[in-house]
Amino acid sequence: SIIGCGAYMGAFFDDAGTGYATLNINVFDDRLDFSQPAASADYGAEDAEGRKVRRRARWTPATLKHLT
Repeated sequence: SIIGCGAYMGAFFDDAGTGYATLNINVFDDRLDFSQPAASADYGAEDAEGRKVRRRARWTPATLKHLT
């Protein structure tokens, strides 16, 4: 299937040269093959440092490559 404009696919976080990424599993055609249940989260009270700590701990280490 084709994901329409406005779909949140994921995010990349650069922390002093170390990259971390997260993806939205709902944009994959085979999303039903993933068995971990969804968990709701509210980060509204999180400050900038708390956000960095959480991303370092929970997101996947990643390298962002630009395709030309």
